[in-house]
Amino acid sequence: MSILEIIQLRLAGKPPGDLCEQIKESIAANEEVAAKVAVFRRDGLDTDIAIHIYHDETPDSGSATLGLQLASELKANGLVQHTFWKQLK
Repeated sequence: MSILEIIQLRLAGKPPGDLCEQIKESIAANEEVAAKVAVFRRDGLDTDIAIHIYHDETPDSGSATLGLQLASELKANGLVQHTFWKQLK
């Protein structure tokens, strides 16, 4: 069963600047899931960022750790919502 992990960040009044690059570098350091991650910035609202982490099956502890780690680190920058979605068959 495919899983989509979504981390949404609404920055506390400041534009993201280098934050998107820092997120990408942090993800790239974890080679196991780096190819299955996409970072988005909301069109028309520069303070919103979304990170999508794709899992082909229910994530093991190593894969899930990346999302939990990112969500925890991003809390210092604003409001964070971290959710898991299961693909419908």
